[in-house]
Amino acid sequence: MPAKQKLVHVAVGVVKNDLNQVLISLRRSDADQGGLWEFPGGKVDPGEDVQSALCREFKEELGINPTRFFPLKKIVHQYSDKKVLLDVWMITSFDGEPQGLEGQEIKWQLAEMFKYDEFPKANRQIIDVLRLPLYLPITPQVSGFKALETLILNWIEAKYQLAYFCQNQLSGDLYRQWFDCANQLCLKSGLVLLADLEKYPCESGFGVRGVHAKASTLMALIERPVAEDVLFSASCHNRKELRRAQSVGVDFVLLAPTAKYGNSKSLGWTGFERLVESVSIPTYALGGQFKPDLNQALLSGAVGIAGISTFSDVPL
Repeated sequence: MPAKQKLVHVAVGVVKNDLNQVLISLRRSDADQGGLWEFPGGKVDPGEDVQSALCREFKEELGINPTRFFPLKKIVHQYSDKKVLLDVWMITSFDGEPQGLEGQEIKWQLAEMFKYDEFPKANRQIIDVLRLPLYLPITPQVSGFKALETLILNWIEAKYQLAYFCQNQLSGDLYRQWFDCANQLCLKSGLVLLADLEKYPCESGFGVRGVHAKASTLMALIERPVAEDVLFSASCHNRKELRRAQSVGVDFVLLAPTAKYGNSKSLGWTGFERLVESVSIPTYALGGQFKPDLNQALLSGAVGIAGISTFSDVPL
């Protein structure tokens, strides 16, 4: 019987510049999987915590000192000769200018330009996370479908990539009718429409490419309700809900309310950051967010912002 393989713990950092380009480096030709691009990082030494390893690797490899960073995703991948845990962090602030101190080539590139076969296989899920859009519009509640049709066509023209079809006022049957009509508008475009999991279980619909669970629906789940190739998101408001989201394998969450409400339930950016730090899930800031708030959201560990008002730019 072969010996049990030890899990190799690797700290990985994702850094973006002001153009939303991601920093990547080329593995040396004589290294394992040489000639492939990778996200910078390295092994966590025995007795070392992952944050210290992240800072050490970036200082040694790139000459920069991460000053703000948040957990993004944990990925376990089995290669033929080893099993790795990629502990991926989003670095939102750092000191210094990146340079290849170990002779490696580095470059900034947009995530949509990445090709899976140019990276180690374990990096595929990182690429998928980095391709999540910065903006996630949510449909306002309306009395007639025509206004939603106009809005969604505008979103398609504006090249939004992801949206949540939220119509809480509709019964299940009417919600499914409206969603099917809206989804037909999206299927030939780059816009993926998320269906409400409670109102539209995805196995009952053709062409559903993503589902969204409200917090109450999420807390009733014990496992991921959809296949891996169907996007699965959830709404969260506290650490308990975030941990359930992580345990059932959500792809990303909408965390609310953030800074704008100014009431006792508002997280504020400090509270938002504290919750983002508690799990490894890509997180959108939700709750009174507008496009000018994007930079603050990204600095606070979000992958983008979600909302209704800032994207509802047609009469309803």
